[in-house]
Amino acid sequence: MRKHYLFLVIYFLVMGAGLFICRQFLRTPYDSPHFGQTFLPFTLLLAVMVVIYGLRYRTSLKMQKADRTTYLYGLLPLLPLAMLAVIAAVADFSWSTLFLIPLIDALLVSIAEEGLFRGIILGGMARHIKPLYALLLSALLFSALHLLNLLGGLAPAEVTSQLLSTFMMGLFLGAVYLYTRNLYLPVIFHFVWDYIFLTDGLSAVSFAPLFFIVTIILEIIIICLLLYKMRRWQAGQPTHT
Repeated sequence: MRKHYLFLVIYFLVMGAGLFICRQFLRTPYDSPHFGQTFLPFTLLLAVMVVIYGLRYRTSLKMQKADRTTYLYGLLPLLPLAMLAVIAAVADFSWSTLFLIPLIDALLVSIAEEGLFRGIILGGMARHIKPLYALLLSALLFSALHLLNLLGGLAPAEVTSQLLSTFMMGLFLGAVYLYTRNLYLPVIFHFVWDYIFLTDGLSAVSFAPLFFIVTIILEIIIICLLLYKMRRWQAGQPTHT
């Protein structure tokens, strides 16, 4: 795991440096409407780093015995979120970089962060410690990543909100990944989530906040269910409900 933790530190350093450079030298803080475009070279670099590293160690990170029925748990919160993303995309559609940048940005972020925190960190830790502990630690590390947004000029109150939401997302996506052994679903969910916020999709239609609340509720229910199943699984009891 040492090489994985070292890679995690390098990822943190690159992201932190990018945030600092964008704010201090490029005059584009995190909350700027142009931040995604300015930070895009760093986002691309991070995604490429993760893909190369993941492919290099894919054999040692691969997990077996997937529970295919868990795909349903991952898909349920994705449905209302995907509907919001489609509505936001239709509302913002245009043949311009203004439309493409959020799509590219959200895709690269989802590949980089899911590849690192679910594929590499969680996948690696789950081979050495109990899956439940690996899930909690990986979710904490994923949440801690967003402390770096302070370097980009984001207000502490907003960073605190991010820490809470990303920890819950880390639990949800990590649990789904541990059961399905498939990284595509976490990547898609993360992509859709980020795209909605990058395009202000919650203001696209009047019922958007309701759909988002439904997503959060489903996330919490599924987190509780999968953590319960995981505890029974680790205790050697049947996990079928």
